[in-house]
Amino acid sequence: FVWMAIFMEDLITPSVPSAFLVNSWSLLALGLWFPFAGALSDIFGRRRVMTVGGALFGFGGPILFLAIRNKGGEQVWVALCAQIGLGVSLSMWGAPMCAWLVESFEPEARLTSVSIGYNIAQAIAGGFSPFLATLLVVELGTASPGFLLTTSAIVSLVGLWVVEPRPD
Repeated sequence: FVWMAIFMEDLITPSVPSAFLVNSWSLLALGLWFPFAGALSDIFGRRRVMTVGGALFGFGGPILFLAIRNKGGEQVWVALCAQIGLGVSLSMWGAPMCAWLVESFEPEARLTSVSIGYNIAQAIAGGFSPFLATLLVVELGTASPGFLLTTSAIVSLVGLWVVEPRPD
């Protein structure tokens, strides 16, 4: 989300007016949706909600990037709605993830497995994503970062479904 404000202000033409304000409002929407997504995972199951969030993120990411690129500079509400769409799908992945991680490991290995695995994944994916997204914009054009979201979603969904749920 931090990079999205830079994308909207510096990397597309015309830039999105008040890109950082758009970014802030979309982060607020993400935060408001988070508890609802967590409640959905309590009702329908972690994997189901995370699968929906990952699929929306993967399929919708490129479309929402195109919407921001093509109309965001002319109509701020398009950029806001597109970024809120990304936030809603991301929260449907992120809200149940903490509970899913805890439920996926035996109590004896839980702290080490979750802390090391989660933090290494976040450092690699979160650390390199802004660089990769900017590189994609420079090399392939302003629509290309959406496909980075698709790739991340596919890898994440494979990981979600490869892990065998721990029996209760």
